Amino acid sequence: MQSKMKQAYIGETQYQTKMLNNLKVWLRNMIMLSSISLILILFGDEIYSFLSTVGIVLV
Repeated sequence: MQSKMKQAYIGETQYQTKMLNNLKVWLRNMIMLSSISLILILFGDEIYSFLSTVGIVLV
């Protein structure tokens, strides 16, 4: 019984580590997307008028 519980804890720890790594990837991607959106909102209107709209939609 003790070894089954230990294996279950190890499996759960591995699963949570995998999910945390996935969360890191999503967080990095969302920070990049929001940064690009902010740049488009602030400076996109100077280049093309529709770029600021694209930035607003991405946010």
